[in-house]
Amino acid sequence: MKVGKWALIALGIFGGIAILAAWIVYRVLFGDHPGALFETIEKTDVKQPPINEAVQLVDDRLEDRMPTFDPDLIDSRPIGDWQVNISAAILRIDVPMIRPDREPYLVRLRPSYAAALSEDPRRRVILPSANLIDGVGKQFDDGLYAALELAMFRGDAGQTPAVMDVVNRLHAVVPAESEARAYLEAVLLLSGASVESTSAVEGWRRKLEAQPMSSPAGFYTWNEELKSVWRTFRALQYKFASEEDEPVVRQLAEVLAADETLANDYRAMFDFYNHLSNPSRALSLVEIAGDDRPLSEIAGDSGRQGAVTCLPVSTSRETELFSQLFPLGLPAGADLMTELIKRIRSGDVDLSPHDDEGWYQHQVYALETLLLTDGNQESSKLVLTAAYKRRLLEAFKALVTKRRETHMRSLDVATAESAALMEGEVHPRLRLEPTASFYLRTARAYDFIQTLLVATIGNEKLSELHGVTADGERTLSLGEELETLKLRYYGFYLVTCEDIGMRPEFAADEMIDTDAAMAAALEWLDGFAVDPDLAVDTRVCVPIYIDPLKNETRYWGTIGIRLVKLDARYLTPPSVRPLDENGQPTGEWQEAERYLLSESEYLIAVDEFAEFTMPGVQVLTREAFRELCTQVQTKEDFLLKHGG
Repeated sequence: MKVGKWALIALGIFGGIAILAAWIVYRVLFGDHPGALFETIEKTDVKQPPINEAVQLVDDRLEDRMPTFDPDLIDSRPIGDWQVNISAAILRIDVPMIRPDREPYLVRLRPSYAAALSEDPRRRVILPSANLIDGVGKQFDDGLYAALELAMFRGDAGQTPAVMDVVNRLHAVVPAESEARAYLEAVLLLSGASVESTSAVEGWRRKLEAQPMSSPAGFYTWNEELKSVWRTFRALQYKFASEEDEPVVRQLAEVLAADETLANDYRAMFDFYNHLSNPSRALSLVEIAGDDRPLSEIAGDSGRQGAVTCLPVSTSRETELFSQLFPLGLPAGADLMTELIKRIRSGDVDLSPHDDEGWYQHQVYALETLLLTDGNQESSKLVLTAAYKRRLLEAFKALVTKRRETHMRSLDVATAESAALMEGEVHPRLRLEPTASFYLRTARAYDFIQTLLVATIGNEKLSELHGVTADGERTLSLGEELETLKLRYYGFYLVTCEDIGMRPEFAADEMIDTDAAMAAALEWLDGFAVDPDLAVDTRVCVPIYIDPLKNETRYWGTIGIRLVKLDARYLTPPSVRPLDENGQPTGEWQEAERYLLSESEYLIAVDEFAEFTMPGVQVLTREAFRELCTQVQTKEDFLLKHGG
């Protein structure tokens, strides 16, 4: 026992000496003191995030850009005592890589643009992005659509026959014991009207409420009346396609065939929605009136689905594509957004609106400029890096989602920016993201809907109606806001043209007050950060594919706003010339020397897009979707929880 005790003591002493010796050796070799033989360096390995190789993007080449010098295209903003002409200058636009370890606030998601704008601790220049500018338009678009839906529901739609007026007139003359009457009474029941509830009516009510997307979503959850609008109008979009249901639409069509005035009013109502969103994929009642042929044969002649609806189920390029690609359901790993983008870039899907297409198609056509940058007017002035093209691609994803969300009730879903000049003083002076063609086409889309509404509802009614919000009504009338937004977007186009040194180009029939448009845009840009529309929670989702067999729905969603770095520099120099004390030019144009050039750094607020799948066939409300978003801080977290 004594030998064992002394052995343990000796072992403990030896171990202590060994630990002390190791510590001394470590301090000599690696210690934080001047005599240390080695220095410990902490290295963080930073890699570019993985790139979606499904969409190949490359840097633009400088040699492909050859703008000509225009001596009359002078920037309205002198630099000190020098005039600037950037007509022959070329800008490089890039999105630098983000270091999450150093700038974690650039990956943090926020619910609104206003919240994201307050995130930058370095207080760099915030450049209004295409997303941010569109964010204001989104609030107006929702308000306009909601106001029009309410007007069509209340019977207060000016020159256009209101939906419920037509429904009530049909109900008054359809045979009393007919299936058509039971269907219309179920619709009236959903609208909140007092209707005698029979077994036939209840049967139709249950059938209508069991349909996918029968529950209110989007801005339709703002108040009870909008919820009723959703339920009622979705019920009027029920697709009569089966032999069992066909008698209903045949009976309704007979009523229209016998009453020309009612038929004309129904046609005007149906056509209003064809142009407010897009043409219907299904037949209307007037298209089958007096035609005894099978519905499939009638539909074949018009290129429609073999179904009839009382209100249009509006088509879209994406719905047509997904219905064609995935008629039997989504295969594992299917990425619907990538499929759409690839086909737009290849030319297989053309977003340009046809003569009979509506506001939605004009809006989405504006977004095409974010994907097909080489065809844009500004392409001769800009060299875009592959990284910036990816940023525009992400903008397309988010903005097409928001476009669809505004039109969600109407759209069909595929189912299953003279002192000597100082060094570095000449640099790009962007005032907004330089997506000129996007702004121009969006202005034209607003001009389209303005022309439509003036013709169908009238200026007087537009001056009375106000856009709807979750809390009430917007301050200005629809007529005033439409004119303001249209003028502002034309102004954004003009500002971008000046920012990149490009002469504006308008169509021959576009009579634009360019001074007023420029002033409207500059006024908004001067104080955009406090625009109340930017403080609205912008997170929305929209169903894009329903698989009843799996009892699940694929969604596109904008899950939050974050900040992205955007850099701009001249690859070819602009031209400058001096000004006298009266602001008059005193010399010839000359290219700015290289040492005078410097880079501009900005931050832009962008939407984060995600495609995801959720169980069930009823649409997520904005509130439910936002609760999902609130549970995460990054896109990666969201996809881990709700990935497709």
